[in-house]
Amino acid sequence: MSIIAELRDRTSHSGITLIHTGSEHVLISNVFGILKNLPQKIVLKELLKRIIGKEIDQKNFSNVKYHFWRKFPAPKGLKEGFTEVDTVIEFQDNVIFIESKYLSEESKGTTYEKDRNQLIRNLDIANIYSKKYQIKNFYVIYLTCEKDEPKVVSNIKNGKLVTTLSIDTKPEEINDKIYWASFKEISDVLSGLVIGKTFHGTELNFVRDLLDYLCKKGIAENMLCSFNNHLIEFDYYKICRKDCNGFREYNMFSAYRDESWRDENWTKEELIQTLNNLSRKQKQLIYYLAKKGGGAYQYEIMTVLDFLKGKDSRTLLGVKAGINRICKSLNKMPLLSVGIGSRDDRYHEINQDLGTLREEIIEYAKSFDF
Repeated sequence: MSIIAELRDRTSHSGITLIHTGSEHVLISNVFGILKNLPQKIVLKELLKRIIGKEIDQKNFSNVKYHFWRKFPAPKGLKEGFTEVDTVIEFQDNVIFIESKYLSEESKGTTYEKDRNQLIRNLDIANIYSKKYQIKNFYVIYLTCEKDEPKVVSNIKNGKLVTTLSIDTKPEEINDKIYWASFKEISDVLSGLVIGKTFHGTELNFVRDLLDYLCKKGIAENMLCSFNNHLIEFDYYKICRKDCNGFREYNMFSAYRDESWRDENWTKEELIQTLNNLSRKQKQLIYYLAKKGGGAYQYEIMTVLDFLKGKDSRTLLGVKAGINRICKSLNKMPLLSVGIGSRDDRYHEINQDLGTLREEIIEYAKSFDF
């Protein structure tokens, strides 16, 4: 865990990055690394009660096991790679799959099934897993920073997502097994338990650190004023607190992303001007995608574009992110899609949501002169 280093802004040394503060892996390690060591009969019980609205008998929490980034093979009959689940929690008669997102969205599909998104795969595999090991209940929780339930979750609940499932899964078996929670839920539950004086000694110290950390990340607001001057020493905390009356109602703030720009349409003139203003590397990427008809696999891009040769995929993703940051600054729909698939088989393409303007981009980008 890297909580203390992040709280003290010691994420790099001599110009070398020690902690990638935007990494979901780091966030998961820090949050669940503490949660798994707290009394499960209290903490996990209260979290599940809040998220799934179900009271699970306390005796079921006697042997709780946490698994991180557990890999599951592709279901029978489906052509896809393994699915890696961020956090799997198992206890008597229950299994929980948790997919966590911080500064990104769920994977939209696989190379071969464009509508088989990350949550559908989690649901499918959780259903198969629970049947195989005769586990009575399974749940999939989508943990994000949003204020409101993401549309993808409500679409699954309402059966609006039509996609391919394994031969062992029926839609009615999974549609009511998806739940959404924000990191707010974790902060609120822990805060309530601190108010009730549930934690003492070392446990309380860990909970304090976690509440501080969630505040520092901008995904929850620490409502403590001070416990034995533990929290008051952090400068950022002065920004979070407003009074010294203990806990107060949670308010969402900076970390919640306004994603409305993703739906804003371009005009042809705006697109041409933006394309002309791209950097050389950004133009080279769009040029190659255009020459390939609008999209290409990652392994092709990495071996053809000179500036990517000998580099890893982070360089490619950085160029893509730079293009879409420009779109966001203009409050316009992203030019490039998130991508489908994983690793070398990830398919990168010019955003299909651009409609007829997509073809305009393809034709214009082909004229780039290097």
